[in-house]
Amino acid sequence: MGETVNGALAVPFTLEPGEERSVTFALTWCFPNLERFGHEGNQYAALFPSAADAASYLCANFAGLEQATRLYHDTLYETN
Repeated sequence: MGETVNGALAVPFTLEPGEERSVTFALTWCFPNLERFGHEGNQYAALFPSAADAASYLCANFAGLEQATRLYHDTLYETN
């Protein structure tokens, strides 16, 4: 008790002066049997039996998911 576990993600690369680069990380998880708020299980467990399956879906559908997420965000924050 009282310990902290730290972690880090990195992608090594070199940039020349003036260059830019973006790196995308996907953090996925799977807790299908978690109980909270009086409900057992998570809805996503019916779609993704493992974190690896969720990551695969994300990679295959990233562009559309990003677009839909940005649209949701923009719509929400542009309303009063």
